Amino acid sequence: MFDIVAKQRTVFGMRVEQPAQPSWLVAINKLWVVAICRWHSLEVSGKFPRTGPVLLLANHASWMDPVILAEAVTSIAGRTISVMTRSEFFETPLLGWWLRRSGGIAIRRGEADLAGLRRAREELRQGHVLGMFPQATRAYGRQGLFGEIKSGPAYIAARTSVPVVPTAILGSAGSLFSRVRYEVRFGEPFVVPSLARRASQPEVEERTRLVEERMLAVLPDSYKRDRRATA
Repeated sequence: MFDIVAKQRTVFGMRVEQPAQPSWLVAINKLWVVAICRWHSLEVSGKFPRTGPVLLLANHASWMDPVILAEAVTSIAGRTISVMTRSEFFETPLLGWWLRRSGGIAIRRGEADLAGLRRAREELRQGHVLGMFPQATRAYGRQGLFGEIKSGPAYIAARTSVPVVPTAILGSAGSLFSRVRYEVRFGEPFVVPSLARRASQPEVEERTRLVEERMLAVLPDSYKRDRRATA
């Protein structure tokens, strides 16, 4: 079961130094996080760096994935995480509040969001944990099948040379009200070979394939069916 224990400077994986909200709003938003965490169980495996910048790259099957990742990182390493996700999520009543409080980074899907990318690199320069979903959108279906990834996260990894932790989130693709177990698996950290600022497309694609291979390595075969079918 999730540990619902506030650690110093964090509450459910959130940085408490973010601007204060009205007490009634904080109470309501905490309530839904507590309810979800008590309803589901969470199993975390692998190792996670306790210090220094980390780029966490995970599969994406549910709007709850940022919350699950934050709790997993806090429970295994005592660290907070800023998650980069599409801007629409910041407008939702519950998840949007959580993302803003946790220092989340909004990215406009389908656009060259240079401000968002600069913010992501700044998080890493400051030694923080940055979470990204390279699929860019959620994978639908009962299994939350892993699809093609975008090149942006691989480019950031190559330009910053920070440790990358490939991560699998399992069990979140089903209904929020199904009492299933969530599982987070942290793979071995690796570093993506560096790139020049004006790297060629083949060089970027090569780094993207490397990231995809490392992410697939931590996922069970049942999450790769669509990939094999289209190979």
